[in-house]
Amino acid sequence: MAFFKPLEGDHSSAHNEADTSPPASPPVHGPTYQAPPGPPPSHQFHHSSAHGPPLGGNGYAPPPGPPPGWQKTPSKTPPAPSHSDEEPPPYHDWTVIPDNSLLPPPPALGHRKSSINNANLSDADRAHEWCRINPMIRPHQPTHSQHAAVLNGDVRLLKPPEYKGDLLTPDTGFWKGSTRAGSKDSCLLTSSPIYFAYADSPLRTRNTKTIYFEVKVRSLGRGRRADESSVALGYCAMPYPTWRLPGWERGSLAIHGDDGRRYVNNTWGGKDCTSPIKEGDTVGLGMTFAVADSFPGYEAQTKVEVFLTRNGRRGESWDLHEELDMEKDLGVDGLDGQLDLHCAAPSISFLSASYDANGVFVSIYRYLRLVVNLFAFSRLQPIPIPEIPRLTSQDVTVVIPSIEGDGEVLRETIRSILATEPFEIILVTIDANLTQAQLMVEHMGTSRVKIRSVSYPNKRRQMVRALPDIHTNITVFADDDVLWPPKLLPWMLAPLEDEIYGGVSTNQRLRRAEAPTLQQRIYGYLNALYLERRNFDCASCMYMDGGLPCLSGRTVAYRSNILKDKAFIEGFTREVWLGRYQLNADDDNFITRWLVSHDKKLGYQYHKEAEVLTTLEDNPNFVKQCLRWSRSNWRSNITSMFCERHIWRLAADPQQPGPDWTLVVNAHRKLMTKAESSHGALKAKAMLTLDVTAWGTRDGADDYDASRMIRVSRKQQEAGNAFSILEASSYQNEKCEYRPSFPGCTAV
Repeated sequence: MAFFKPLEGDHSSAHNEADTSPPASPPVHGPTYQAPPGPPPSHQFHHSSAHGPPLGGNGYAPPPGPPPGWQKTPSKTPPAPSHSDEEPPPYHDWTVIPDNSLLPPPPALGHRKSSINNANLSDADRAHEWCRINPMIRPHQPTHSQHAAVLNGDVRLLKPPEYKGDLLTPDTGFWKGSTRAGSKDSCLLTSSPIYFAYADSPLRTRNTKTIYFEVKVRSLGRGRRADESSVALGYCAMPYPTWRLPGWERGSLAIHGDDGRRYVNNTWGGKDCTSPIKEGDTVGLGMTFAVADSFPGYEAQTKVEVFLTRNGRRGESWDLHEELDMEKDLGVDGLDGQLDLHCAAPSISFLSASYDANGVFVSIYRYLRLVVNLFAFSRLQPIPIPEIPRLTSQDVTVVIPSIEGDGEVLRETIRSILATEPFEIILVTIDANLTQAQLMVEHMGTSRVKIRSVSYPNKRRQMVRALPDIHTNITVFADDDVLWPPKLLPWMLAPLEDEIYGGVSTNQRLRRAEAPTLQQRIYGYLNALYLERRNFDCASCMYMDGGLPCLSGRTVAYRSNILKDKAFIEGFTREVWLGRYQLNADDDNFITRWLVSHDKKLGYQYHKEAEVLTTLEDNPNFVKQCLRWSRSNWRSNITSMFCERHIWRLAADPQQPGPDWTLVVNAHRKLMTKAESSHGALKAKAMLTLDVTAWGTRDGADDYDASRMIRVSRKQQEAGNAFSILEASSYQNEKCEYRPSFPGCTAV
């Protein structure tokens, strides 16, 4: 069936005439119109002439002139097509279902709220307002090193203020975290994007890009059900409110472990996706970005697939651009590859942690030791400063290993050390903070401070890095949070006037917080007790046998030729623990044992003018500090008694200079009293976790923690193929002045 528009000049009244009315003729594109001669054939008679008019009343004569409406000027309307000259348009089979492959999939059914856990309304309202004030930021162009670091998994997690718990980095690209009981919702975001729109977008590279990470859920809280804990993993565009789990606010998506639902910019109850996450599950979340199929002539778009894995098997997936629920979904802005995306690593809430407590065992030995120590402590006298000293402050280089690049505490430390007039200070930080440290020194206006850096934080690594720049006889290592008295160096150098001394330490006092809170007062009291107890123990041991539990690394002086010796550096950077692990922690314990095994005496100056102020954790992290110190002591004492066994050789050889049986008694006393003190349970816990080397008390200190204890196979030991923490620029003297006396334990 075809439909045509009436021609211009058509008069429908002409078609209402009787059947005898002649039809209108088509227009003639000429100046005049001439009717054909004679009547129409139907009105002709046999007796009429061919061209004459009709003879009777029934005859017909054409009207003069052209038909009505036709003038000399021809019409501009084209002739109507004839049905006989043109075929009708092709028939469209409307029963065929149209192609909808380019349309988004239908929306999944959503929920108005979670059936397990729901955040309170005030937090949600605060987050909505925060997002309104803080719009998503534009993507930025990463440098080559930034992009390469992300591709290698070298990113950090940022700990938000709401996160209450531990967050460690055992190795590059790995995180380990746990929260304490009562923790609220928090979102842990990576410090840098793992998807860069400028570098990874398929619209720019024409290549498919996949980002992915996974989480191993070891525990969901002791004594709690799965529906009382929450683990969420996802991706976010920055900035994002860290008190909200990913997926709840704009520019984010996530899988929530309590109900197994997926949330994409969804502040309601999410959409069904998978089963709830259980303890022991390894769950991964990824996004694949590709160029979508599009209609010809239309602008190219990004196709995004989100997929889930569980325990190594690929599971559910969905198209990010599926049709959305107008009421519950806020769109996919920020997630479609046009902005940078950060990894929202496992956000954990309501996990519990607890410590066991055991009773206190009090023995007669402990009180006997107290009486003996009181007598020894009262008798100790410091070695006096000589009238004409051979060593002065200009013979001292101070090395400060630090992960900080700036800060008021670090500046105060440097100022107090500069006041003692050493020859030079070398601050060894990490590459990430190198520029910041240089700006700090420039601002302080001093030329006696050098800045060096290593690629990642490790105290042994940082100490060795400074050795090539040391040109003085004495090297002093100091922490980055100590305050020195003005006359400290003369007192520390006094014992080193005698060549038999290899290292000297000092007494320590607590550097108290200004305007402390009640919690800081309580923990400050415990801090002060710890330091006073240590001063008491060191002073009494020094008087009785000339030994020390350890030359504390907070401030300690050594002879530079010992530190620069090749044998020392090999042992220091490749110490082996129990014959199976390469140990790169416990630096001060190693140096103390090295000096004793190489017949060097230890010095301890207990004097008011040799008193160093230091800080300890004035919060619950003090417990973690005590655990770290206790583990270090356990490892050192076991190594000293059962691996190196140097103290037994000293006891068996009366001609051997240095301490004799008192060293054995001292080590035995330290081992026995682990279970006798009021914090015996803490030390018992440390004994059972000797493989842990993490600090757990300082941001950034545990990055690359796995490098502190590395398992070394027997083949690697035989081949000498052990992991080395030496930097390319680290010092290795060809001269070996001090022989390694226990190569089986300290060198691989």
